[in-house]
Amino acid sequence: MSDRPTKTVIFTYQQLSNIGCEIIIRGSIKFMRDAYPQYRLKFVVTSYQADRDRRVLADIEDIEVVPMVWWKRYVRGVLVKSGLDKRFWTPRFAEKHFDKADLMVSVGGDIYSMALGDLPNDWLGWERYATRKGIPSVMFGANMDKIEDLPAAKQQELVEHLGRFRTILVRDVANLDYLAGFGVKDNVSFYPDPIFTLRPETEIARDPIRTIGINLTPIVRREYGDPAFVRMANIINTLAAEGYSIKLIPHVYDTEGSPMLDDRIALDHLYSFISPEAQASVENHTGPMSLVDISPKIADLDLFIGARMHSCLNAMTLGKPTYFLSYSTKARTMVDWLQAGPMSDTRERIACGAADAVEPETVLSFIEQNQPGEDMVKQRPVFVDRKMRDDIVEHMQSLGVL
Repeated sequence: MSDRPTKTVIFTYQQLSNIGCEIIIRGSIKFMRDAYPQYRLKFVVTSYQADRDRRVLADIEDIEVVPMVWWKRYVRGVLVKSGLDKRFWTPRFAEKHFDKADLMVSVGGDIYSMALGDLPNDWLGWERYATRKGIPSVMFGANMDKIEDLPAAKQQELVEHLGRFRTILVRDVANLDYLAGFGVKDNVSFYPDPIFTLRPETEIARDPIRTIGINLTPIVRREYGDPAFVRMANIINTLAAEGYSIKLIPHVYDTEGSPMLDDRIALDHLYSFISPEAQASVENHTGPMSLVDISPKIADLDLFIGARMHSCLNAMTLGKPTYFLSYSTKARTMVDWLQAGPMSDTRERIACGAADAVEPETVLSFIEQNQPGEDMVKQRPVFVDRKMRDDIVEHMQSLGVL
């Protein structure tokens, strides 16, 4: 039994059928334990699939997976209809699990742009509840965009919400200027995505490129329709004709099989557009999905092309040449930071192109520039060095949130 004081940290809801969310949770836990070694930290994660998520996170010490309570949806419905939801927001799980927390950690990602022109009211509710209970809030892995699409009143509401966080750690430097443009700057700092806490450096793989992994997401279909899938199918047809093997790699699934969320369904749809001749060179994913299941499959590839941000970061931190298919600004700003910083000596290893505009010739050129040559020097990019880590740990300690 540890003689260190115990502190409890609660995470905002993350859907662990999204491997990116699992990465964020794991990276944030490691970051917190590195930042606060003087405490025994216990973590609370909430879930609609508690048994599954307990299995996914079973290797992590001192973590509690709390199930959602079905009848809470009716309580919340009454609050919304009566207009009292902002003042009396309540979580979808037993409040005692929230009330015992010493710190709330919101993990950012895309949560502020998912509502498509509206506010993500549930995430604002988490912070309001924490503030009401005197529990400080911090945010990791934040990625903000599309604030300008909100009506002025909702922009102001969001800015006030963000201002109540003790600190917001954005995952690419472009977000610093972006948020400053809305007056959110005093509590905002840059720190790389939580995956870089799990994998702070990597060794660049220099294997001949024969097998290529491809990830496509329902978001691409929502944004660009079937033409983007036809475009990627034509790229696969070209790659197969050139002798490459293709593996389709999902990074998100949905327990209910929603075509709006599940990469497996999107990849099945993509497969339907691939020519019969090329289909013989394509292998679709089967089996369970979690970070421990998918990462070895990515590690067996020679190159990766992906639309999900964390599928690309997963591949890149495993040393694979990675082509980011963008459907928003976040892929471009991430690649810009990587090429200007950690990957400045290996810029050719990553590239970014619009998911609705990438051409076969562009992909073939990217493959060619990453084929190994003679006398290549081994390189090991560092994404989070000791000084960067020590500086942010000092910043976190100075906040006095624990």
